[in-house]
Amino acid sequence: MDAQLLWFVSRSSGVVALALLTASLTLGIVTAGRAGGAMLPRAAVLRLHRNLALLTVVFVVAHIATAIAVLFFGMVVVVGFLILRRNLPGLHR
Repeated sequence: MDAQLLWFVSRSSGVVALALLTASLTLGIVTAGRAGGAMLPRAAVLRLHRNLALLTVVFVVAHIATAIAVLFFGMVVVVGFLILRRNLPGLHR
């Protein structure tokens, strides 16, 4: 996988996780405030809150995994270049 693609996936999953966390927090506050109505019953709000919280955890795990992968692939590229630089004639000092 390309390191730049992993970087974009890492950042975008972090942004999505933040948005989901905000929505889940808002729904949690709404549920705790006993809000609900004819359009959206309280049980539906609670179910949506739980599902958003679970989805948030999934995106946070994806964000952490891709951030670690970016570091790993970045190190592999740097170490590979240093080995290549040392072994090719004319590139080392």
